Amino acid sequence: DMLWSALPDRIRLVCQDPGLGPELVRIAVRAGLHGPAERAAAASHLLAERNPQLASAQAAASHVDALRSGDPGALRAAVGLWRSTPRPLALAGALEDAALATADGEDVLALWEEAFGLYAAAGAARGAARVRQRLRVLGVRRRMPRAAARPGAGWDGITPSELRVVRLVVDGLTNRQVANRLFLSRHTVDAHLRNVFGKLGVSSRVELARIAARHLAEGAPSPSDVASP
Repeated sequence: DMLWSALPDRIRLVCQDPGLGPELVRIAVRAGLHGPAERAAAASHLLAERNPQLASAQAAASHVDALRSGDPGALRAAVGLWRSTPRPLALAGALEDAALATADGEDVLALWEEAFGLYAAAGAARGAARVRQRLRVLGVRRRMPRAAARPGAGWDGITPSELRVVRLVVDGLTNRQVANRLFLSRHTVDAHLRNVFGKLGVSSRVELARIAARHLAEGAPSPSDVASP
């Protein structure tokens, strides 16, 4: 409830990942929550209005409208827009939505197949398993990809959840501020930060900032896909 109630005013929540907007609308629509769906959709539209050149923002705005209407053609159009972005998981989600709304068997199979491939390539086990079950119903069997072992130490061992905390800590936020920004408990943020310190072999935020600055600069997102709040 806290997340939805913060929208659309705090669109920073969808700036880093515009695909979050459709995800929130999808959850709200399936739960029959009209108000939260409207607020999440409004956040995606506001982001698109402020970032007319950002492909991901435009795709998200189209996607949220399609989810609320349930129109198969609109969902396929959203799929097309996501294809022009560096957001494979958002594209996979749009493919799932389009498949669920499509009646033609052959087209449905192609949509599920592509979604499975994207989830598998990204190592998104839950998404791959969910789509694999849909394919099985259609008589198609696919093997789940073997999960690549994540290194236990070093920068490559940092999980996506830990990285979100690192980014905010490097920006100068306190653990409490990070917890509020990410809607996490203070305990969870503390645990993430301890894990990161252990993996990197550092003991201070200054050391963390120095290492993070180098790696984040190397892996910074393309300027064409960075949203402005």
